[in-house]
Amino acid sequence: MLSWDEFDKEEGEVAIKGANAGHAAEAYMDRLDSAGGAAALEARAVTASDSAAIARAKAALDALDVAEGLAELEGASARVAVDEKRMINCRADLNQLVPFKYDWAWQKYLDGCANHWMPQEVNMTADISLWKNPEG
Repeated sequence: MLSWDEFDKEEGEVAIKGANAGHAAEAYMDRLDSAGGAAALEARAVTASDSAAIARAKAALDALDVAEGLAELEGASARVAVDEKRMINCRADLNQLVPFKYDWAWQKYLDGCANHWMPQEVNMTADISLWKNPEG
């Protein structure tokens, strides 16, 4: 039977089992990381067959600082605070489903919602009492 666990293993490689398997997996991941780093360095190396634009792009990649982008991504993964949701020049209820700045826009939204009805809006108390009544 085929298994994805054995996809990237060589045929002669024997799977290590037992208490030492975790250390072997870490060593294997380190080997993959170093192989990926070597492949990245090889891809960034400027060769004679590269055009001037590609050589400039590879040089720019060597000088690239990813710390700023990582800090921005880490900041975006946190929960959103109420102060971050504020609208400019507005005092709105931020827990409102659709926050509108202008009263006329809110009224237009309510008018649009009035064009259809929802089942929750229909009073069903009489129907429920009739349904529960054994004589009904």
